[in-house]
Amino acid sequence: MKGKKPGPVALRYLSYRDRTEKEVADHLAKKDFEVSAIASTLDELKRLGYINDERFALNWGRFRMEEKNIGRRRLAMEMKARGLKDDTVERALDTLATEIDEWDLALRAGQKKMSTLGGVDGGTQRRRLAHYLQRRGFATGTVFKVVRELAPHGGGAPLSRESDPEAFSPPPDAD
Repeated sequence: MKGKKPGPVALRYLSYRDRTEKEVADHLAKKDFEVSAIASTLDELKRLGYINDERFALNWGRFRMEEKNIGRRRLAMEMKARGLKDDTVERALDTLATEIDEWDLALRAGQKKMSTLGGVDGGTQRRRLAHYLQRRGFATGTVFKVVRELAPHGGGAPLSRESDPEAFSPPPDAD
């Protein structure tokens, strides 16, 4: 962009919400600023604390887990898609694991899903619940426990891969 400096454009972009360094860089690149101007602007914004990927990862991760009931796996994928480095993602996930109980999140997500599965037979209910929780990014062990808790196998017998293999098969690409 001739005649304009990337700093004010970046600050305006950051005024709406916190962003990753990559998001700001991509935004400025779309505005046709020179690569060197983008790099110096990003350095200055990081120095001043306007861009902080660690802070973004913790705050955004906390929001996604608590408000959207998603698990660690999905959160890691979403963070990496936003341009966060692997070590930043791992540190944020480790910190969030001490703050937020993934079992409670999975149980809440499962309860919400179960409210939509009222008229469905038990096997289909367990399969849909398991696939839903897997897509939400919860670990397989957590998915097993939640399904056992919320949709016990006929007569309350424990659910296992042997008793209902379809319930724990990988979810189809489209549901």
